[in-house]
Amino acid sequence: MRLPGPVLLACLAVAALVLPGRAGLAQVQPPSFRSAIDLVSLNITVTDGSGRYATDLDIVDFSVFEDGVHQDLTFFNRANLPIALSLLLDTSSSMEERLETAQEAAIGFARQLRPQDLAEVVDFDSRVEVLQAYTNDRQQLERALRRTVAGGSTSLYNAVYIALKGFQKVRARQTDEIRRQALVVLSDGEDTSSLLPFEE
Repeated sequence: MRLPGPVLLACLAVAALVLPGRAGLAQVQPPSFRSAIDLVSLNITVTDGSGRYATDLDIVDFSVFEDGVHQDLTFFNRANLPIALSLLLDTSSSMEERLETAQEAAIGFARQLRPQDLAEVVDFDSRVEVLQAYTNDRQQLERALRRTVAGGSTSLYNAVYIALKGFQKVRARQTDEIRRQALVVLSDGEDTSSLLPFEE
């Protein structure tokens, strides 16, 4: 699905700009080209009236509307797409007795990753820190998770904000780079110290 459509900006180069009185000096602006495509990935599961999966559907069997406006479907795939997973681990003081359980749960997610999947580890208490940037190395993810220590308050909203912004680092430039995106938050309570409010 394209929203609102490919954005293509092209800047034409100025061949030469000769300043008056300085005929021997020419300033040339190098050519530049930018392109961007906004692609929204929709993961869909279809079942029939008996609860059985419908696996033989094709692109012509779907219509997508946004605010009542029909959107073009530009890519269709029945495969299980790779994932970009952000593991958010609450390490506030209240997690001290639960931290080991949360670490093991997060490690369990990391161990399920396939070679084409990516994950990051975000540690949050009073502050938010990306302990491990996106990688498919399970051992690096596990080491980052085991390094966490409890202490401080809970900046849950800040952590979610940073993780959502981090998805831009694994943004698809081509259809074969499309990934499902997911946040896994392991926490025992509500936000107590974020600068960002829930609405934001």
